[in-house]
Amino acid sequence: MEIKKHTLNLLEELVASRSDRYTYILSNLEKSGFSPIPIELDGARFILVRFGKDLYSPKLGPTKVLAAHYDSMPGSPGANDNAAAVVQLLEAAPKLAKSPLPHNTLLLFTDREEVNVSSSPKKQGSFLLGEAFRKQGLKDMVFFNFDMCGKGDTVIVSEAAEQFLASRHKTHTALFQNIHSLREKLIDRLPRMVRGRFISLRTPFSDNLGFLLQGYPAIHLTLLPFKEAAAYKKDLDNLRDEITRKQKIDVLHNADTYRSRFTKIQPETWNLRHGSKDTIDTLSPEAFSLMEEVYSAVSKLDLSV
Repeated sequence: MEIKKHTLNLLEELVASRSDRYTYILSNLEKSGFSPIPIELDGARFILVRFGKDLYSPKLGPTKVLAAHYDSMPGSPGANDNAAAVVQLLEAAPKLAKSPLPHNTLLLFTDREEVNVSSSPKKQGSFLLGEAFRKQGLKDMVFFNFDMCGKGDTVIVSEAAEQFLASRHKTHTALFQNIHSLREKLIDRLPRMVRGRFISLRTPFSDNLGFLLQGYPAIHLTLLPFKEAAAYKKDLDNLRDEITRKQKIDVLHNADTYRSRFTKIQPETWNLRHGSKDTIDTLSPEAFSLMEEVYSAVSKLDLSV
């Protein structure tokens, strides 16, 4: 099994144009007959894709925004992080445009995801864009952030947003409840619609952090090989059990130690990101066939119930 020739060509072109992926994505969408909407905020450049008016219905609940960041770390080819998801969205666009039924879906290509959010999450492009959406009164939106979706056979539905809010004692908020409900719907419904494995796990943040901080429900979806996902889940459960057994004051006192241990149990696929080894040859064909089904299934989700 190999990556389809058309998909491989897009990947090669996108990786080769890493210094100006923005222009490449705009051009590709225009050649496909779309009228992409460029948005620039403080030097960060975003691309929004809307479909025909007949493909939107308030009866289906909030608008689903399928998002992937196109920027990459300096010195990294950025094949899995995040050219793969960008190409997958580009290939999903024509299919969504031809849908016979409304799906309430927008596509979004984001910039400035690869920033050091530990110093200030407000530097993230999605934080700026979320702020702009909020100021425009655009409230009824849910974000699905796809990141590192080019390798593996198991869909990881992230628990990061819930854990972030829980750590800030916000489990009673509407935002927490919305995100919790969204993750449960994904874990419950996607396996009925997609042939593949699904696991709910903690992941590093992607663009979902910026949107979350602006009050939007946002959830990260990624892929891992099943063996890596299973091993990570086991190691993560063991680490959580140890933290639970320790007194809270001890955990806080040794926060750096626990962060270091969390880093050490990261799956190998995640360890390739941001480096020179994040190349196209590390991607897996099954990831693209799986994600084709995932994008279709997410677009068909009825979030009104």
